Amino acid sequence: MAVLVKDKKSENVPTRKEELTKRGKAVKEQLRETMPLWYSAEEKVTLQSLKLPTDLHPLAVSPEADTEVDIYKGAASSADGTSHIQIAEEQGLLKFSNVGPRAAYLLGELAELEQSLLHYAATVVRERGFSPFAGSEIFRTVVVEGCGMDQRNAEEIFTLHQREEDHQDINAYHLKGNSLLSYTAFFAKTQVKAERLPMKFCSIGRHYGSPTAQDFPGLYGAVQSNRVTMFAACACGDTATELHDEMVGVAWDIVQGLGLPARKLLVSAKRLEQSESLRTDIEVWAPSLQQYVQMGHVSLHNDYPSSRLLSRAQPQGTPLHMVCGVVLDVARVLASILEHSGTQGQFELMKLPCLHSKS
Repeated sequence: MAVLVKDKKSENVPTRKEELTKRGKAVKEQLRETMPLWYSAEEKVTLQSLKLPTDLHPLAVSPEADTEVDIYKGAASSADGTSHIQIAEEQGLLKFSNVGPRAAYLLGELAELEQSLLHYAATVVRERGFSPFAGSEIFRTVVVEGCGMDQRNAEEIFTLHQREEDHQDINAYHLKGNSLLSYTAFFAKTQVKAERLPMKFCSIGRHYGSPTAQDFPGLYGAVQSNRVTMFAACACGDTATELHDEMVGVAWDIVQGLGLPARKLLVSAKRLEQSESLRTDIEVWAPSLQQYVQMGHVSLHNDYPSSRLLSRAQPQGTPLHMVCGVVLDVARVLASILEHSGTQGQFELMKLPCLHSKS
């Protein structure tokens, strides 16, 4: 059309302009019909691509079996295997709610011990250079999906009640509590100056797990539990690996301070979440279950969340690398403490080295 406008000599210019105008309208109409199909296909492909897991760390070499890295025999006396539920109810330390079999109130010494444990773990973490952080407990869908979680899966996260037509809305609200989401929500669409990295935070708060995902009885499978968490953000993968090892060391020191039998595991590739490149679990011994249960973990997420939530290091503009972990899940620790306090029908709440070392 631009060429025809400049053409002053040809006799059929008006006719050719009219033909081009008709063709242009036809193309626009075809485009109008095609774009919704294109957007639909693009959305499906994009959502599927976002579900691809992050790259595995070289240490996550075992595809099937976890690798035991270290074991701590603990200072606790041998337990007789009595369930913490029975012990706590006999001693008046626990009252289960009619809300459900895993909803309980802590009473007396047990309630006081919870606060002491939170203070102990938080103090250790802060002394290691992690700054106190207060994060959100409720999150938008975009943050949930940005961390590799399926917001439609009730076993992963709670979706708060809303109007039926908004249930699948990307702006829905979800409840998770003190977790990786708390930190990534804070850093979403944020640019951090490289000289301020690494940034290290810790937080105390309630965590909300799924009732369908917990298989253990009593406090071992508590849907709600207070947790102490750690988080670090840095500019590169090598630094993130170093921070992962540092945070594992902090968590391991904390569990040894409890005096409970514990072990440290490198989690197999099969059990890693989508956003996890590497995870180290910290587990305590549960006498009534005759197995170890997780009371903490440290996960290397690399740039998986930040690439989706636009968290960047400046001036390079590269995605932040993230490490997050739980150093203390109080409910599970309390259950183990109770069971290690009951021996041969006698009960005396065990003295934890971390709380009685100065006395």
